[in-house]
Amino acid sequence: SIEYMNQTIILEPKNYKHSLKLKFQILTSFLSLFILGLIDQSIGSIMQYLLADYQINRIQISYLFLFQFIGYIISSFANNQLSLKFGIAGVYSYALLMNGIYCFLFSLRSPFVILILTSIFNGFGVGSLDCSLNLYIGNLNYSNQILGMMHSFYGLGCFVSPVFVIYLIHQGMLWNYYFLIIGSLITINFILVLILFKNETPAKFQYVMSSMNDGDDDEDTSVLNILKNKSVQFFATSLFLYIGSELSLGVWLFNYILKIKSLDEKKASYITSTYWLFMTIGRFSLAFVTGHYFEDNETYAMVIYTGLVASGCFSFMIFNQFLWIQIISICIIGYCVGPVFSTTVVISIKNLPKHLSTAGVSIICGIGATGAAVVPYIMGVISEKFGTDGGGLVYFPLVIFISFSGSFLMW
Repeated sequence: SIEYMNQTIILEPKNYKHSLKLKFQILTSFLSLFILGLIDQSIGSIMQYLLADYQINRIQISYLFLFQFIGYIISSFANNQLSLKFGIAGVYSYALLMNGIYCFLFSLRSPFVILILTSIFNGFGVGSLDCSLNLYIGNLNYSNQILGMMHSFYGLGCFVSPVFVIYLIHQGMLWNYYFLIIGSLITINFILVLILFKNETPAKFQYVMSSMNDGDDDEDTSVLNILKNKSVQFFATSLFLYIGSELSLGVWLFNYILKIKSLDEKKASYITSTYWLFMTIGRFSLAFVTGHYFEDNETYAMVIYTGLVASGCFSFMIFNQFLWIQIISICIIGYCVGPVFSTTVVISIKNLPKHLSTAGVSIICGIGATGAAVVPYIMGVISEKFGTDGGGLVYFPLVIFISFSGSFLMW
């Protein structure tokens, strides 16, 4: 421990091999990403029930994604200041609290306008949680591997969600009770954070920031200055396209299979979960490939991964008459898209100026996360505006190809 700003700061090992507590902190972060996966995929899985219960269309459903955008934007610009004031522990805790409020209001089957407004809380919570964990884990030893594993748990949550919720509904459970299950997991996660991250104080965060500045406190780390940085602009735009495409594929794939391919809910849930399963496998396995073969050359890995994803999307689009080829394409997309997020975070941490790395990554992740609101919303509008009763979903493969190809071309 050391004294900093008249406070005692406990500096702990950055190597999980030397710290049992750090191992539990990492496992806690895995649980958080698993929960985010459950939340993010829930809307796509229960969409048919939301449409029926609230007597709304897919454009109105898409407002849930659009209003998350507001929360993401707020979190992206506020995270650094909030971290300075409350520390990683504080940001992590209130992020889970925001997600908990979202799930609680969904579990009550609240009026749809309330669900739209509470999506702001969810966007804020997801953005803050994602940012705090990416910063914390990204500065540990073996960050490539651990970030890859952490984000694989997001994929695992998305994999579990469609099959699990459809199974429960078919067993007679109301769709809104699913959010009580997620809320219970959030409660457990919240308690673990309070116990395990209590030393991640505001003073410690400020100390880490000061260390990254190499003691130079005169560097301009204002939001405006960060946004002017071309690397920040590049990484934020890249993540925007990637995250938006990834979630849009996961959210609307279920409805595409259901509506355009005319398969039943059970088969649609299996196919959707297959995408998330391969993403989970990709995030886990390719993280080690990246760490072993592309250490300090992660950009080459990104070109390969995003190129394979774009190829898979092209196959998914042109072979739309052959479901089995589309399923294979989905597996390729999921597997190769898996490590993109964590690898981008690692590259950004390594390439940004030291005095901008913490605040810069915060804004990169925050702005990037807005893609999860914007791209699915656009797909929702297309599904209703270019067809009757969701008939516009026929353009789903084209939209996914364009958005993922944009990410590839950037790299």
